[in-house]
Amino acid sequence: MIESSPLRKKAEKMLSAISWTKYIFGWDILPRITELLSNTHQEKIKHLALITNLHRRDKETYLHLLSCLQKIIPEVSGPFPPVRPNAPLEDVLQLAATLKKVAPEAVLVASGGSGIDGAKASLVLASLEGEIENYFGLGKVSQLLSSQKVSFPPLFALQTAAGSAAHL
Repeated sequence: MIESSPLRKKAEKMLSAISWTKYIFGWDILPRITELLSNTHQEKIKHLALITNLHRRDKETYLHLLSCLQKIIPEVSGPFPPVRPNAPLEDVLQLAATLKKVAPEAVLVASGGSGIDGAKASLVLASLEGEIENYFGLGKVSQLLSSQKVSFPPLFALQTAAGSAAHL
């Protein structure tokens, strides 16, 4: 176990004080992802889309993540590449087309902030009709979801880079 610094201990204490029900953090969390996936979906997830480039930059971690997922999910599609930094529109549209085609029951994105934000935008575009501009603005997606009586698959974020709040 890695020795915790006073700052890390303070951060863990602050995060632990919040009543998060769908948020885990800390060291060695990959095995705990299966716990999160199992406990936040009404029925067992049978098909998950995995968005990551871990297989290119950290093969050992990728294989460990994939092994954890395959223990509880029969079909894992991917890995699909995350969007590039600053989420270029063409990357978001490409990922949206991929998600629409594979039609997963849930999505797990293991990436940095742009990859996570891009996956969220892509999932909205894959699930709802219209152009991306239709969804800009506070509460627009929630408003459209409630008016159309539709939903989209849950998205789980595994943030692999510090300095972003995209996973929240």
